[in-house]
Amino acid sequence: MPEEQVVEDATDEEIFEAVQKMCHPKENMKINGGDDDEGAAPQEPKPTRKEALQAISTLRKCLEDIDSLFAQKLELGLATFGRETRLEASKELVSTSITD
Repeated sequence: MPEEQVVEDATDEEIFEAVQKMCHPKENMKINGGDDDEGAAPQEPKPTRKEALQAISTLRKCLEDIDSLFAQKLELGLATFGRETRLEASKELVSTSITD
């Protein structure tokens, strides 16, 4: 049955219910057949800033002996990432006074 014919035969109530299901998929999970991600491996936690900076340090050591445009671009990207990571960390610091 062509899609146009299905839409023409649908009542206003059926269209309303279909739109509601599409707009609120989490609320209608049981109606829609459950979560598609069931059984998927749980997501790994995001690495800490320290772990990310250690990885950058390791990669930079590997790039020391490579003289190519790719290595230069990668080193620039790693330096930028490291700087942004440190800047983000500094924004989270809270000022204190010596009497605190």
